[in-house]
Amino acid sequence: MDSFRGAGIEPWGWIVNSSLAAGETSHPLLKKRAMSEQEQISRVQNDLSKRFAAVPMQANEPVGIEKLRGLCEIPASDAAA
Repeated sequence: MDSFRGAGIEPWGWIVNSSLAAGETSHPLLKKRAMSEQEQISRVQNDLSKRFAAVPMQANEPVGIEKLRGLCEIPASDAAA
């Protein structure tokens, strides 16, 4: 990233794909992996980008326009918070 900034290139934003930390899991091994993602996600969010999104791991690949649009929707439970 420093080489980009040294060249005067600033990314518009970052997307963290297939994140276990952005989703929910009760499996002990997956929880451990999700916790290990937190440090890198925090670095991206706090140090590398003004714009940031994390896409949770999906049970099924979001293929097609409607499924991709669904990734942008805020669940009703989160919107009320």
